[in-house]
Amino acid sequence: MPVRILCFWSLCLCIYIFLVTLLSYRFVYPSIAELNGSYAITSGKFVPSSAWNSEEIFAENGRQVSLPDDNSIIANRLRRGWYVFSLDVSVEKIKETQLCLYFPKVSQNIEVFVNNHWIGNAGRMKPSVYRNRNYPLLFFLDKKSLFKVDNEIKIHLAGQAELGTYLGRFYLGTEENLLPIYEKNKVVRVNLIFFTTTALLSFSFFLGILWALRKKETYYLWFSLAAFLWAIHDANNFWRIPVVPDLIWEAFVPLSFGWSIVFMMLFLHGIEGGFNKKIAHFILSAMILLSVPFLYPDMGWVWFYGYQIWFYCVALVGAYNLFFLFSIYRIKRKERTFFMFLTGISILFFGIHDLLVVTRFFDPASPFLLHFSALLVLIVISKIVLSQFVDGMNVMENYNTALESDIRQKKAVMEKHYLQIQDLQRKRILFQERERIMRDMHDGIGGNLVSIIASIESPHVGKNEIKTDIHAALQDLRIMIDSLDNSASDLLTVLGMLRMRLAEQLRYAELKLEWCIEDLPDIEHFGPEKALHTMRIVQEAVSNVIKHSGAKTLKLSTYVAQMAGEKHAVVEIRDNGYGVIPDVSRGRGLSNMRYRAEKIKAYLRIDPVPQQGVVITLAFPINTDRKNP
Repeated sequence: MPVRILCFWSLCLCIYIFLVTLLSYRFVYPSIAELNGSYAITSGKFVPSSAWNSEEIFAENGRQVSLPDDNSIIANRLRRGWYVFSLDVSVEKIKETQLCLYFPKVSQNIEVFVNNHWIGNAGRMKPSVYRNRNYPLLFFLDKKSLFKVDNEIKIHLAGQAELGTYLGRFYLGTEENLLPIYEKNKVVRVNLIFFTTTALLSFSFFLGILWALRKKETYYLWFSLAAFLWAIHDANNFWRIPVVPDLIWEAFVPLSFGWSIVFMMLFLHGIEGGFNKKIAHFILSAMILLSVPFLYPDMGWVWFYGYQIWFYCVALVGAYNLFFLFSIYRIKRKERTFFMFLTGISILFFGIHDLLVVTRFFDPASPFLLHFSALLVLIVISKIVLSQFVDGMNVMENYNTALESDIRQKKAVMEKHYLQIQDLQRKRILFQERERIMRDMHDGIGGNLVSIIASIESPHVGKNEIKTDIHAALQDLRIMIDSLDNSASDLLTVLGMLRMRLAEQLRYAELKLEWCIEDLPDIEHFGPEKALHTMRIVQEAVSNVIKHSGAKTLKLSTYVAQMAGEKHAVVEIRDNGYGVIPDVSRGRGLSNMRYRAEKIKAYLRIDPVPQQGVVITLAFPINTDRKNP
């Protein structure tokens, strides 16, 4: 960052600290013009009594004190006491409006009596006493309880420990004058602190969820814990009703802020890196040891140790955090490091101010200011988290853009290769199909043509025999052409074509055909090759029936059967002939049938039944993923 930018933001921090301090004190301490004739009560008598009844308290039993008074309770080693004040002003001089007693700050709780008439209190006076340590209080007076002159105000003061119990100056005046002062004071002392505490808790919850989603980034967890503990510390300034024993609460309040600063150190180490592990371990060990004295169960000791020793040690940890950020900024020159350094200065400044207020180096009625640094911390850390999120989104978008470009390039290459593979596959299929056709033509038509030529050259072969051989060759050619038809994509269509081609041959053989066809499920990959082999098997079976069986009836049927635990589409050819299988040595018909069935992964079975015929079963597995029988 340029020097002028550093100076600008440093000046902004100084202005912020100055304005916060100025306006807070201005709102807390009313001006003479705002008081407008209200009567400031600054002196009276302290009566060291534990009585609960104001009529037992007499001014002559006390000693003269000036307000604010934080010595009387300590000197008498008490947690309760009485103050008696005589009003020298005539009530008749005050306008005929509602009169009020305004207490800018008390600790911890009071109840007010005017001329021994109870006016009110700010909550429970007996242990556990309500905590009004930072609350302004306003009591409305009944004018019937006031005399024209010589009025007496008695204030019963109760606290948790003598070190934290005192009474500050207060005012008597009209509601018109004192109510606006009270409301402004409450905004500074209570409302703003409540707002920052709520913001800290919300941000702590948010970062806790963020850490749960991204556990490798542990610095989110450290700041979540730091914000939570800081919120607990600030809640002490507006939380009035005791929820835990006083001793535990008074020990936990300083501990919470101290460990909040320690967790901030861990957060800074995690997000910035480059820290000295020995120093970090030393600070953690020292803070753990320094936390042990809070276990001593004495309220006076907890107050003394917490505010006279512990907080000064916490200030040293805060100073180390500043030094660490300054060192990191000198190396990395990151904007976020500089802004965290500025917020650390505000924490240290406002924290020392509040410590001096609590320990009475400043007027105990002074406002607490530490929560104003919490606002800066939330703004800076929110900006850091959002910047990381935006940077992550930008990186992701860049990666996505690059990835989409790569995908498009890869897709184009893959499409090109796919088209090449498809072209090669088409060529391979075409070559295989040509090879198959050539082989079938050689085995079928070629053999028939050779036989026809031999018959023509032989003087013993008649014209009808040659004609029959030519018809057989022509039929083979037609069957082969039928197998290439696109419509021959299922078994029933193939059988229908074959029936048409064999009709004339069956008629010449005076063989009656019984056609019993049922619908069959589709057979996977039933293409031209399977169609041709199926036609050849059925053709060979029919030829064997015509030539060798002596049958008068041929039955061709289809059905679905369960074979070897698997569904099959079955073609059955049954004749009523002799029931004798031709001699294999005299021809290759049966072996060709088995060879073709094996090629198309079909099941072929030939069952002769003497004097009843032969049953030929050709079965195709419907589920081709399973092993064929």
